[in-house]
Amino acid sequence: PNICTILDIGEADGLSFIAMELLQGESLKQRLRSGPMPVQELLAVAIDVTRALSVAHLADIIHRDITPGNIFLTDGGTAKLLDFGLAKAVVVDDDEAGDGMTDGVTDLGVIPGTVHYLAPEQLLKAPIDRRSDLWALGAVLYHAATAARPFDARTKTEVIAQILGPHVMPPRRIVPTLPEAFEQIVMRLLEP
Repeated sequence: PNICTILDIGEADGLSFIAMELLQGESLKQRLRSGPMPVQELLAVAIDVTRALSVAHLADIIHRDITPGNIFLTDGGTAKLLDFGLAKAVVVDDDEAGDGMTDGVTDLGVIPGTVHYLAPEQLLKAPIDRRSDLWALGAVLYHAATAARPFDARTKTEVIAQILGPHVMPPRRIVPTLPEAFEQIVMRLLEP
């Protein structure tokens, strides 16, 4: 229930299409334009997205693009994970059976995703696994709790340097009223 349902894929009049469920509400990105989310609302979103990732990861699928724009907040109060367009199946190499890792780049050598939410291993074009999605979820939760991205700069190069750097500012330095336990979870998710 926390992943947007694809109803049909096809072609009509020479155009390819994907028909998905109609959702009423707004993206987390749109919601964050009005400031940080209250903790209770944020925790509900975090649980829903974690459930969606759990289902995807159990099916050996890595989303690779967890961002506020790909999380939809329905009018019914449920958060849904959207846009599996960059998703990749976990490939088990016969030489390394069971490592559950996949290459962090597309076939064309392009790093997929939105740079502010890409795990360090994705930026380094290193093998990725389910933890890459969890790192991105940590960046999204930080953003939702503070209305500030944990890694933000004028250029993509500067953002990448921050992500690969040694530290991120703890979210309670921005919003002191955040629960300490929440900050600990987010900081753990953002560990390289």
